Amino acid sequence: RDWSSDVCSSDLTSENENRQVVDCGTGGLFVYQPYLRDGDLRIGFTMLDTALQVKQEGGVSFGNDKSLQMVRHSGDRVWFLTRQIDRSIDFSLYGIYTDSAIYTYTRFVNAIPLQPLFFEVSGSGAVVAGYLNARPVALFCNLRTGESKLLPGFFNLPGEINQVIPRPDGGFDILLALKNSGYRKSMYVNKYSAEGALTKTVIVGSGKERSLMFARMVPAGKDSILIAGIYGNR
Repeated sequence: RDWSSDVCSSDLTSENENRQVVDCGTGGLFVYQPYLRDGDLRIGFTMLDTALQVKQEGGVSFGNDKSLQMVRHSGDRVWFLTRQIDRSIDFSLYGIYTDSAIYTYTRFVNAIPLQPLFFEVSGSGAVVAGYLNARPVALFCNLRTGESKLLPGFFNLPGEINQVIPRPDGGFDILLALKNSGYRKSMYVNKYSAEGALTKTVIVGSGKERSLMFARMVPAGKDSILIAGIYGNR
């Protein structure tokens, strides 16, 4: 099971339910428990080392009428993406340090009504991606400056977002399924810098009589990726 899946505040009914676990790799496990108290969305958390011994414990209040959207671990923090319920399209980012229980807060300004389906943090930036009018879009927030923007390279075409993958250098790659000029489905890999600048677009082309129907990618060393997929005739 992917313990980093969405958690909606409407599902939070008790302080004794909804415990979730985030895998922090060699850092251990981050166990958190979201709950509501008088309309205030809160979490209690425990950081366990690899021997399952308690390293840190604490709690964070996200505020009234907040919805917990997605959770990810990146670097030395566990990141919580939240949003005000029915009042704002902006996001809030909370990064809890796994070694000290101190947390940071960043307001993620947004200009479009986007329901996040992908959320990743890489280096000094956070990416939230989803769809607007059946078009894939992605937002980038610079965690150092608090500035946010729409990422370039999506061509305003109908398509699908397959993956958002952080890179060790602080940048990230986004795998898109779009139709090429011959109306065959191809995979587009947009490569972005740590500041959210589009540095390269790699097109994994389809032949005249076939489409690349589905694909997944994994990093394969410096400036290299491995893409595996399924070809079809539609």
